[in-house]
Amino acid sequence: INNLDKSDLNSDLKLLSLREPISRFISYHNKNILEESSLQEELNYTKKEFEFGLSLKPNLEEFVNKINIYCYIFNDVLHHILPQTAYFNELTYYDCVADLKSSYKLGEAVSKKLKLENKISPPKKMVSTKKVKSIDLSDNVQSTLEKLFKDDVLMFENFESTKEFSKTFSFDFKQEV
Repeated sequence: INNLDKSDLNSDLKLLSLREPISRFISYHNKNILEESSLQEELNYTKKEFEFGLSLKPNLEEFVNKINIYCYIFNDVLHHILPQTAYFNELTYYDCVADLKSSYKLGEAVSKKLKLENKISPPKKMVSTKKVKSIDLSDNVQSTLEKLFKDDVLMFENFESTKEFSKTFSFDFKQEV
């Protein structure tokens, strides 16, 4: 979006869907690493269980404890753990900002802009089959993830307290984990 001509964007509807960062990370670990073997895929579908001294299907504790090494070796990991703030402009730039749990708000905004009678439904969630809420986090994992995503959490908290009520915003980031 940063490469687009800003004058063209003034008449467009700008939407953004965000997710509570810790549940986003845990869902990534469950779905991509454990269920879909993304680390093995990045190594051309190797049958190996370990590479570079790392498990290619680490449990959450091991993954968090060695997150710096995983990021250094695997593009997939780095891409997925970057703070969400790395991917968008200031939140006030968007016409509709919605927590993933309230993504129907995005469909409502598009439907209204296009003057549609029937509201557009949001895309199906791309999430793990494991429920994030059902995962117990050790104090170490919880503390590490809170530090890792503190910028996202702070940005969301600051935005929530200063948002412009003339726009459509739905932001209910209560920790899910």
